Amino acid sequence: MNDILTVIAQSIESLKFITGDSRLLFVLAVGVTFAVLAISILYLLGRAVSPVRRRIQESASIDSDDASQPKNKTAAKIDRSVAPIKGLIVPNREKELSTTNKRLMHAGFRGAEVTTAFYAIKVLLAVVLAISAGGIAFVFFNTNTENTLYSLLGGAAAGLILPSYWLDNVIEKRQTEVMNAFPDVLDLMVACTEAGLGLNAAIQRVAKETTTIYPVLSAELAQVNSDIQSGVERTTALKGLTTRTGVEEISGFVSMISQSVKFGTSIADTLRVYSEEFRDKRMQRAEEKAAKVSTKLIFPLVLCIFPSFFAVAIGPAVIAIMRAFE
Repeated sequence: MNDILTVIAQSIESLKFITGDSRLLFVLAVGVTFAVLAISILYLLGRAVSPVRRRIQESASIDSDDASQPKNKTAAKIDRSVAPIKGLIVPNREKELSTTNKRLMHAGFRGAEVTTAFYAIKVLLAVVLAISAGGIAFVFFNTNTENTLYSLLGGAAAGLILPSYWLDNVIEKRQTEVMNAFPDVLDLMVACTEAGLGLNAAIQRVAKETTTIYPVLSAELAQVNSDIQSGVERTTALKGLTTRTGVEEISGFVSMISQSVKFGTSIADTLRVYSEEFRDKRMQRAEEKAAKVSTKLIFPLVLCIFPSFFAVAIGPAVIAIMRAFE
């Protein structure tokens, strides 16, 4: 990396005969970059809000019977905007695309349009942060060419990492919400099955009743019910719930349901046993977090509270001793 930066710096220094100053050359380069970026954004926005393109897309969505039409309008607009440069933004490796699609699915975002929008946001954020970091380092800190290039690379790296970090936080939050809601949902399903409803009807009723309390799990159960009504086997539809949420504990629930149907045991008893197990796991997670609180409090105590306490308690005595020695 140092060799590459050295070569770039030497190349910039070799162009001094044009401008007489490498800093002026850098300013011109930043200006040209901003101009190109502004023109590109205006061009892409023009494509996104073009009335003709919008009417064509709406007509295509009405005429098409494909069930995978984009539900996220923002992602669809971004996908249409970056269509000319999609091959440069989205990687061609199937393994990386599959991993990204799975992560987006676990976060609640589905569709090829969402994947394109995710990579477009990463590229745009990398460019914006790189230019901002380089400009700040050059203007406010008066850095040389090499340090400015380091700032550009640091800003670009931050722009590429931050969306992935945000996505990981969304996935963790969503999976935690699903795991915390699942025992209560199973209890409701037990009540429904004991009242005489079948498993499919119980899933539909619980999805309807928990819309306000547990919106994420309610939407996933509604999707399971839609899959079953469209002809998908119940076990396959429940496995799709595991795939979409990424919660491995749900796969055990699907296996227990399959075994219960296969051997003819009571669905209500199976759901009750698994809800108790899930409730125990939820309690264990809560106890684990409570046990970690004392350790996590050490750092704010040492860094924030103890200095203030010592300043108030010992400060007057220290001042008195200093005056006595004067």
